[in-house]
Amino acid sequence: MKKWLAVMSLLFLGGLAACADDNPPGDTGVEPASGLSQLESVDALRTLVEPYLNEYRSTDGWFFGTRAFTTMATPEVDMAMDAPEAESTSTETGSTSETNVQIEGVDEGDIIKTDGDRIYRVQGNTLTVIELLGNGAMETVLSLSMDSENDDAAYTYYQELYLTDQYIVATGQRQMMYSFIGDAMYRSLPVFEWGSPFSTVTIIDKATLEIVDVFDISGSINTSRMIDDQLYVMSYHSIYSLEDDFNPLPVFKENGEEITPDAEDVSYIPGTPLESFTIITHIDLSGDPAMDHEILLGAMSWGQVYVDLDGIYFASSRYELNESTNEYSVYGELISYTFNADDSLSFGGVGKYQGHIQNQFWMDGDGDFFRLVTSEGWGESAINRLYIFERTVGEDGPVLTQAALIDEGLGKPGETIRSARFNGDLVTVVTFELTDPLYTIDLSDPYAPVIRAGLEITGFSTYQHPWKNDTLIGIGYEADDTGRTTGIKLTLFDISDLDNPVEIGEPLVLLNQENSWQYSEALHNHKAILIGEAYDFIGFAMGRSGYTDAGYYYAQDYLIFDIDPTRDVPIQIDQEFSHRALIDQMDRGDIDEKEDYGWIEQNSSMIERAIYADDILYIISNLGVTSHDLTDDYADLDTLIYE
Repeated sequence: MKKWLAVMSLLFLGGLAACADDNPPGDTGVEPASGLSQLESVDALRTLVEPYLNEYRSTDGWFFGTRAFTTMATPEVDMAMDAPEAESTSTETGSTSETNVQIEGVDEGDIIKTDGDRIYRVQGNTLTVIELLGNGAMETVLSLSMDSENDDAAYTYYQELYLTDQYIVATGQRQMMYSFIGDAMYRSLPVFEWGSPFSTVTIIDKATLEIVDVFDISGSINTSRMIDDQLYVMSYHSIYSLEDDFNPLPVFKENGEEITPDAEDVSYIPGTPLESFTIITHIDLSGDPAMDHEILLGAMSWGQVYVDLDGIYFASSRYELNESTNEYSVYGELISYTFNADDSLSFGGVGKYQGHIQNQFWMDGDGDFFRLVTSEGWGESAINRLYIFERTVGEDGPVLTQAALIDEGLGKPGETIRSARFNGDLVTVVTFELTDPLYTIDLSDPYAPVIRAGLEITGFSTYQHPWKNDTLIGIGYEADDTGRTTGIKLTLFDISDLDNPVEIGEPLVLLNQENSWQYSEALHNHKAILIGEAYDFIGFAMGRSGYTDAGYYYAQDYLIFDIDPTRDVPIQIDQEFSHRALIDQMDRGDIDEKEDYGWIEQNSSMIERAIYADDILYIISNLGVTSHDLTDDYADLDTLIYE
């Protein structure tokens, strides 16, 4: 009963927060200034943020939640067996897959990683390490659970993994629920209150598979990146109260030892919304792990984050009410930090744009220039834009000034941007309402970008990937003449001539069958796509639903797509892998076969990712891992079932 009440409280508070996001304050800010200021005190913080947070204030003075940051229990390690020393199994001719990332040299976290010697996987609160023994053989060497000391009142989970030569790095999140009955300090709070989340970074030594450091950051992770051995975790920490007896500042911990920043450690930009803390936590993993951080008082949340080798950019869009027309327009703020020679950060300036940014691929850095595309509105009022900002130095420091703008000709009336991909001096942009124009835009002159051409086909791409020899893969949807999506489509484009982009051959269209549908994480998460240029393939998991005589079914299998631009249909399905047969090999325990078999088949056997190492393909699901020979028509080699 207590858990049910706590969950209902969470849903209610989440609904209030959602309403607050949908109904922003009438005064949404002014033109951003270029200077960066430091807080003088917590009292000064309360004065600055109160005008922005009044819309979120509850009747008792709290802002839809309380901060509850408590000591984390040491994670429990279940060593499945003795861990062998890590020895490279790579050969001169072999290769190892990597996470599909936006910027070369900037790694992105994912649920599956490999270094060629092992497979590392996070699922829920468990980290699994699988040793690759050669010729496709595998064994589990580590199962690590991350639990809190309040098991009945907490939900903890891993989010993503990174690897260095020395460490396994797992980022995670923990939510806590607490009862404050009888505590005078919380007498004004509801009986059950959702404790604020905090983020955790667990660092494990590869050689010993032992935890060497745990860093905690109050708040929620937005995203993270790793450059060489430098990890940057971008998170946000909400302000829950401005009461005198409450410290609104974020809290950090290293191995349980609390680190509380001073108000003077917090910076802000006058003239921008001041609602919440944005935290950049920098963890140096080149030797013994060491943590540092930047704290910015700014927007309630950042919609998108872009990171390249030069810096970090935060983009946030919000609504602004035109009182004369009583209509909202969308404007955004772009805040940047640049990397110093010692891997620390410096403030890099602020810019302002109109519209919203769908994902990180709509943004791109180019030295002192920064490019982005935006969409705003819908129907006949829809407008798409391309901005180029230049970093200059003003009286108060660096500022992002608008160097160029395209706000006409990017899409037909009613079309909005569905995907974009920057590649050097070229950006390809897909817009859609009923058909899919693929635009090529020349960025070689940052002060005068030019739309060179637009190729019109049916459907639209949600993700674009540069391929060999000036070709481009589009992954998205096919659509009929009414704009209704009818299935998943993969297309290969020739963009060698910017004035005449060409669709190569016929697209591969995987049509939905009657009363069925298809979905793939690859449509909206580039890290779900396996890129195998050396083998002329890409791969991703795809779920399919439908009806048979036995009833409704849903299955998520893995597809390998062979790419040959000389064929009439250049992208074709080469292999399909299923793990449904692995169900018969698992320990079924007390499962009722009639009632529960279908649930297990549709969930446990769903394939998540695939990786390859030394000419062996490994298919990974919630049940286990299978290995297949890439040099022998994907012949089966071994099967591992999780313990």
